[in-house]
Amino acid sequence: MGHIIKAAGCISRLVVREFRPNGRPRYHFATAFFVSETLLLTAGHNYADFDNTCTQWWITEPGISQIDVDDVGNEKIPLHRCTLVESLYPRGGKYWRDIAIFRCESYKSCQYVPLESATPPGNAIMDIIGCPAEVSDEWIGTHPRLQNTRKGRTDVEKALPKGSLLFTRGILEASFPRMSTMEYRLSTCPGMSGSCVLYDGHVVGN
Repeated sequence: MGHIIKAAGCISRLVVREFRPNGRPRYHFATAFFVSETLLLTAGHNYADFDNTCTQWWITEPGISQIDVDDVGNEKIPLHRCTLVESLYPRGGKYWRDIAIFRCESYKSCQYVPLESATPPGNAIMDIIGCPAEVSDEWIGTHPRLQNTRKGRTDVEKALPKGSLLFTRGILEASFPRMSTMEYRLSTCPGMSGSCVLYDGHVVGN
């Protein structure tokens, strides 16, 4: 568990602040993690899926075990502005090379995780550390095992409570090195896009 606790100390909530035509912001939540004092890795679609002219990207300080997402909009939680360094994910593309790197100039993390280039073997045990957000009725509807909307929401929030920092474990089903993509069977939900993916204690993806 030591490697999971260490990696958790590098995890931040990625807060996407999208400004609507009426000037009021709408917030979206994802996950990012520090790979150096100022650089963070996240999923590329956390950048490419938004209109970059009216969107800002912020992070919470890393390692916070629980937040109330309403406190973000009420500015009760310190946030630090990020800028894009590079995104390998094409707007509207498939989930290949779904990687983006952000830089945070106003905060330096004393903890960060090195990346590994090795590809895990088939059926490897994988750990993902991320930050669940609220799930929508539409998302619940795409998962037939969740039964009805009300019970499905209760089940998801019990297993993956929003605002928490947690890890989930599962099995690698396939890897596609040429596309920098892996498929695994485990429990995730909205908000965990960009989570830190670990194999044998080493970071192998997001």
